[in-house]
Amino acid sequence: MSVYRVVYDGPSSATAVVESEQSGGTVVHVSKCHLASPHDANSFSGSKTCFVTITLQRDIAGDTLVFYELSPFYQNHRRYMTSQLPQQYMGGWQAGDTTTACDPVLTSPDSLLCNGTVCYGANVSRQHYPCGLVANTMFNDIFWYVLTFASAQVVTWQLCRLHNGTLPSGQQLYPTDLLHTGIARTFQSYNFANPSGKLDLDSFLPIWHNPNYSRIIPPPGTSLPPQITSDYTNSTAWTTSAPGTGVENEFFRVWVNLAAGNVVRKPYGRIGVRDLPAGTTLTFAPFMKALLAGTKAIVVGEVAWFGSENVALGVVFLVVGSLCLVATVVFAYKAIRNPRRLGDVTTLKWKLH
Repeated sequence: MSVYRVVYDGPSSATAVVESEQSGGTVVHVSKCHLASPHDANSFSGSKTCFVTITLQRDIAGDTLVFYELSPFYQNHRRYMTSQLPQQYMGGWQAGDTTTACDPVLTSPDSLLCNGTVCYGANVSRQHYPCGLVANTMFNDIFWYVLTFASAQVVTWQLCRLHNGTLPSGQQLYPTDLLHTGIARTFQSYNFANPSGKLDLDSFLPIWHNPNYSRIIPPPGTSLPPQITSDYTNSTAWTTSAPGTGVENEFFRVWVNLAAGNVVRKPYGRIGVRDLPAGTTLTFAPFMKALLAGTKAIVVGEVAWFGSENVALGVVFLVVGSLCLVATVVFAYKAIRNPRRLGDVTTLKWKLH
């Protein structure tokens, strides 16, 4: 399977700093990938954007999956996992219910309310909904790409160059070809549901009105149109219909499905319009960088019927399988060399008292 990974953000003090040239691709405007202040991180400014370019070395048939990766990020830490109220994900929580499980992230000291890209209201203290570390550390970088025609042989995907493109066949492709539906799992006994009642916005800060996430999660019961500006400043993550609203949003559902290890790799979207030939160049522009004492990467690849590439798991399976094979050979040799007749009483020892 083809998998391409490019690190685009990391602390300046890290030993593995982001480099412009990597085996998986290149990063342009590296200095803009790492933002030092929360103000820059929440600016949604197109001027604070870096570009990640990945050129496919082999054909990819079917959907091309796009992932984001955080390393190290300990979603499996006991304190992190317990800082949430799952009832808030399933619509079973009412205002006034106890929220002690959400410590240390229960309230926001001061925050505006936002609907998509439009913010309003006063900066006052409000209680997070959902509360806790899990919900309020959601990955909020936004990736964009646009297709442009390069030559009769090469298909080029670029951001902020053209808003559409034409393949040699005449097929038109647009930014909407990066799809976000179908990336989250569905659980029979754990269905996500928005609150049945209306939250008091004077007291609560729902995640869909949080300035950090309102461009990623639209409010329940709404159909906010996507906003795409010429330089992608202050644009929404969705390019067509949003992949769910409120806590039913697929970006959110993917995030709260906690990772088992310290390397978090989660699906962000898929390019499912056509097979991509070798030589296709994908250029992404991630922005809205949250501060992270680790590295962030974009991963592009294909997924087979058994899942995505996982070298560590493959090694474990091979080692366990090899041990089972050796044990089978040893016991088979012993049974052939020293057979024992079934029900042979001569091998029994009787105690006489």
